[in-house]
Amino acid sequence: MSEDKKKREKQTLKLWRKYDTLVWYARKNPEKILENSPREIYEGMMKGLERCEKKYPRECKSLNDPERSDWTHGFNTGMLAALTLIMDKNLNMDLDNVWL
Repeated sequence: MSEDKKKREKQTLKLWRKYDTLVWYARKNPEKILENSPREIYEGMMKGLERCEKKYPRECKSLNDPERSDWTHGFNTGMLAALTLIMDKNLNMDLDNVWL
């Protein structure tokens, strides 16, 4: 594999993880999880939300803004879908192991 292709794969995977994390963040409802899940699940989710807010503060602020959240979530979801397609079709990456 060429160095250029390795670099593109690494950059694409980094972006895919970013948008996957932001879509995950937008779909979480702490109150509902607290009501319907064991305490350790809730605590793990809260830690994940905090990590996301530290890593992507501007994006999370936009997701929490009622005037911008729908557009931002739609953009993030679209980016995730496009990057998944690129990884699958153009880079022939194994999508089953992207978090390993």
